[in-house]
Amino acid sequence: MTAKLDKLNEKNSLIPMFIRIIKEKSLTRFKY
Repeated sequence: MTAKLDKLNEKNSLIPMFIRIIKEKSLTRFKY
């Protein structure tokens, strides 16, 4: 049960991480 929740939390935290990386990449692209 707890292992399944951990897997779900990992996936949920991965999505915002990708969004953050994409935002940072687009921001740096505008800077240079």
